[in-house]
Amino acid sequence: MDVKAPLYLLFSEGFRPCLMTSTTTVLALIPVLTSVGRGSDVMVPMGIPSFGGMLVVLINIFVVPVFYCALKELRGKSGAESDDSIAT
Repeated sequence: MDVKAPLYLLFSEGFRPCLMTSTTTVLALIPVLTSVGRGSDVMVPMGIPSFGGMLVVLINIFVVPVFYCALKELRGKSGAESDDSIAT
């Protein structure tokens, strides 16, 4: 079985909505993080973890599929039996 087929399916169906949601959230948090007016002493500390969490999501959207593909290809080259279960 082709290792990259599940990744192509993921990117064709679920990648764009997840990327758009995460990107718009990060962009919407920029004014919160750069505010200096009244109430900014409360908004900025609440915006920092949200901003960081969404950046982690954006990074993971790209990193996890690459590691999955690399791991599956390494297991295939080593001659180990391939099973399609997620928890191995």
